[in-house]
Amino acid sequence: MFELTAFIHTFAIIAPVGLTALGSSYGGGIASKSALLSIDQQPKAKDFIVRTLLIGLALIETSTIIGLLVTFYIMKQTSSIQNIYQAIATLGASLAIALPGMVVAYSSARALRQTTPAIARQPFFARKIINLMILTQSLIQTPVIFGFILSMIILGNVHLVTTSGQAFGFLASGLCLGIGVMGPTYGLGTFAGSVCQSVGKARHAYSKLLTFSLVGGAVIETPNIFALVVSVLIAHLSKTPATGLLASVVFISAGLCTGLGTIGAGVTSGMIAAKTANKIADDIEQYGAYSRMCMLAQGLVDTNALYTLIVSLVILSK
Repeated sequence: MFELTAFIHTFAIIAPVGLTALGSSYGGGIASKSALLSIDQQPKAKDFIVRTLLIGLALIETSTIIGLLVTFYIMKQTSSIQNIYQAIATLGASLAIALPGMVVAYSSARALRQTTPAIARQPFFARKIINLMILTQSLIQTPVIFGFILSMIILGNVHLVTTSGQAFGFLASGLCLGIGVMGPTYGLGTFAGSVCQSVGKARHAYSKLLTFSLVGGAVIETPNIFALVVSVLIAHLSKTPATGLLASVVFISAGLCTGLGTIGAGVTSGMIAAKTANKIADDIEQYGAYSRMCMLAQGLVDTNALYTLIVSLVILSK
């Protein structure tokens, strides 16, 4: 039993920095390759492209830095882990930041990957393209903030864990957020890359695309809020000692219901918004019609995530 506790706790230590570094390094690599190709295409825009790359890589690196902080915090708590239940709860805190951080870093790099070619095509419009990239990358970063907050909530209550119900409750909380933000974050990356690419094709559409990026990004982000609500609720309920298999099943079921339910909605909503951004760049005169149709389609898609939220709340209320 001691060996299993040590194994779970050790994995909880390495996951935040390991998985976030994986997403950050891979994403940074593909973004850097795109920047080098853009410089080759437009050498006169080298200064703007290099500046954009440095800013973008710094934002991508944010996930790894936050993951490293959580890793250090879990290492600091090592001596206070008394049983396997506390180790499982710590794993929940670890996954709450590790999974979002990995996907956020990769998705943020997708925006940067499309920005440098856009600057190569429109070097005299580089500053506004960079501003748009920073805006969209900032939207992508929000799940990491959610994950960090939830990790701190769980780690602050690990010492209270004495039962399997509590342990799997905190694990379910971390999994709900960790899995739940993957789809919307990937969708945001798809959308952000498309918006930056579209400005590179049609700079006259910048003002419309800027507005659309705020509205479209907010809709894509909605399932992340659902996952956060359920995760925090599960974490709150897990503070009260709950024994037996039933409590563990209830928490895991509710967490996975919302966590898995947001994946398809997030990915699809991002794809819809990305295609709409391309159409706006091609025919800005139809901006109103395109944006309204996009909001309608995204709203219908997001109702699927809403259904899973309702079911999870019903499960937790029993």
